[in-house]
Amino acid sequence: ASLVVTALAGPLVHLLSGTALPVRGPVAAVVARRVAGRLEEKGRLTARAEEPWTSRAAVEARRKLHRRPVQDALTAPTRIGDSFAAMGERILGRHRLDAQLCWPLLQQLFDEPARRDLEHASDQVLGRARNLVWAVLTVVTALPLALLDRVALWPAALAALAGAAVGALLLAGLGDGVDDYADTVEAALLRHRDPLYAAAAWPLPANTADEKRTGEAFTAYLRRTGHPAPQITFERPPPEEPSVP
Repeated sequence: ASLVVTALAGPLVHLLSGTALPVRGPVAAVVARRVAGRLEEKGRLTARAEEPWTSRAAVEARRKLHRRPVQDALTAPTRIGDSFAAMGERILGRHRLDAQLCWPLLQQLFDEPARRDLEHASDQVLGRARNLVWAVLTVVTALPLALLDRVALWPAALAALAGAAVGALLLAGLGDGVDDYADTVEAALLRHRDPLYAAAAWPLPANTADEKRTGEAFTAYLRRTGHPAPQITFERPPPEEPSVP
């Protein structure tokens, strides 16, 4: 059972991101409500910009907006999907790099601290997802037992309620874990973008404005949309002279 739960953890996170769901019908209605909620939160923050406002409320409002993409088209039906989408949108906006396309190469360039932080954040997400699977299995197992066996009705019903309550808490914790993971990925890419260009024999950007042009061309190159790689020239270092004993 533990192996099954472990195997289900990753697909569960993907399912809860909502990216695999077709945006129509009820899903489209959920997305529309989330877009309206983001606009309402932004409107409240803007309207009260010149009024006395507790720092805690302001920080909370900005935190919520930080976890939601600015573009309506990127809004997902779930909090987890929004967190991933907002991360990708920020990276693309700052550096013109597509994090998903860069990830296979980027993973090979991380130093030990970055790799350790990413593994910790990933383990945290998958661990909470595994616990959520156990909570769901508890509810799924207890409900039929409560309906079929009158002797075990109350114990099974209590187990189902407990599983549902724990599952709700775990779902919120999973969202927090995904937020932390997204921050870790964003920081790792920010720190390793120069090694990313160098690994692909791509000229490093000279300044902030040039970085966006370079990132856009590099992303197009990874997408294979017709942008050729720039002409790269280099000189090999001279061979080391043998040391004289």
